Amino acid sequence: MELLAHLLYFLANRGVLLLVFSIFFTIAAVSMVSHWRRHYLEKLTEGNSTGKLLVNIAASLCLTSIFGLLAFSVVNVFRPHLVDGYLIHAIGARADAVVTEVESTWNRHNNSTVKKHSIVFKTASGENIETYFHTWDFNIYPSATFTRYPQKGETFRVLYLPSFPTSFLIANDDPMSEHTKTNQCSDLVKALDAAKIKHDFDPKDTNFKKALDEAAKKVIDAKCGTTTVDGNAF
Repeated sequence: MELLAHLLYFLANRGVLLLVFSIFFTIAAVSMVSHWRRHYLEKLTEGNSTGKLLVNIAASLCLTSIFGLLAFSVVNVFRPHLVDGYLIHAIGARADAVVTEVESTWNRHNNSTVKKHSIVFKTASGENIETYFHTWDFNIYPSATFTRYPQKGETFRVLYLPSFPTSFLIANDDPMSEHTKTNQCSDLVKALDAAKIKHDFDPKDTNFKKALDEAAKKVIDAKCGTTTVDGNAF
């Protein structure tokens, strides 16, 4: 199972190339399977119904596999690490990691410079793993097409395969992670700022006041630091 997860992880990091290959492979393979099916069915026109059925079943299985690969490739582009993420989460191990260096590369993605994050983490066996990821890998769990990556010196949690530790995902759902808490607090503070702007626009609106109080309470409960709203410390 780890080998399968490792293979899917490898393919997920090459989503665009896999999609291009899958498109050309699908065109060629469908043509070949259709020709093969017609060739053998012509030989079975003398009433061999069992043979015809077996040929049709075999052709259907081949076509299902071909289109399955194409579907996987499409999903892999829009939701990278969706499939392998479930496997790594199910059979992998967790470890604390830290970013040791962040470097800009010559590559660009969505008009932004792709950055290389060098990291180190210790496996359950005590081995230190020095590896890296790029900001276009989207190697996070749960799968998403956008994330806030940990920065230099920031600690976070990783999910990794014990037999292939360099196949790892950033665990964005781990409550023990400093990075996870930073992300959560960032979202909560943004929601609080938006609620405060609405309240300042119309302080008499009870719905705006209620939304402001709820947003402030969430920031407090998450222990995101001291926030001041309407002159009161929360």
